[in-house]
Amino acid sequence: MKIMNYTTMMIDIVQSKKIDKKDREKLQIYIKNCLETLNDIFKPELEFEVIFSAGDEFQGLFRRAESAVLYFRLLKMLLAPIQIRCGIGYGKWDIRVEGGTSSEQDGPTYHYAREAIRLVQDRKDYDILFNSKSVRDGYLNTLLNTRSLLVRGQSLKQNRVQLLVEMISPLIDKELMIYDNDNILRIYKLIEEKSTYKFDYEHEIFPFDIAGDVGIGDSGMIIEVPVVKGLSSIIAGITKTTRQNIESTIKKANIGYIRNIDLTSILYIKDNYIS
Repeated sequence: MKIMNYTTMMIDIVQSKKIDKKDREKLQIYIKNCLETLNDIFKPELEFEVIFSAGDEFQGLFRRAESAVLYFRLLKMLLAPIQIRCGIGYGKWDIRVEGGTSSEQDGPTYHYAREAIRLVQDRKDYDILFNSKSVRDGYLNTLLNTRSLLVRGQSLKQNRVQLLVEMISPLIDKELMIYDNDNILRIYKLIEEKSTYKFDYEHEIFPFDIAGDVGIGDSGMIIEVPVVKGLSSIIAGITKTTRQNIESTIKKANIGYIRNIDLTSILYIKDNYIS
């Protein structure tokens, strides 16, 4: 099948110049490790890997729009509390430089992404904007940034619990991602690098596959990611706290609701942006 549209993702770090030089060097290395891991996970969908393009900016080219949104979602969780923002363009890729990187390519998908990231930089109330020059973009951007607003209200502890929820019950798409044991282990090691958590790598993973486990219940009126039985107990063991404490954190941080918005956003993209 010939792909007609591509998706460009452009990301930068919020207020990167205010980060101490020594900390910036460590952050650059950590981001590079995150990008390498996520590039391997999303390898089936990447026309060009996500790499640093200039200073604290990085970009890549995806075959499908939902892949870029899923990539940004994971990267944002891995980098928190460092804030990043994203512009996504969906359209034609018609100026192609053989053997070049994503930053050397051009076309409407790149123009739309640049326009989106510039607008995000001007709007402090948005973290991500999707631009395809369609009236549908506004609906999608409202979903994506409702999620961002809820995440912004989380404490560092709540944010880390959200990341652990994602590790134990990842929201994936097996058609787009290689989420095997090797890549899961690499993400665990990234989390260990930025926290004091130590993991039992033998515990079971309960992935929710968007491609096969679409969670639409109650006669199609509710879209939700099912809650994994025993999830709070597993996280309590990792964080050395109680199950009740984790359950309270998950509820107060709106983690379940955020995951439902994530699923809804991806399903909306699948239904409305076909490459």
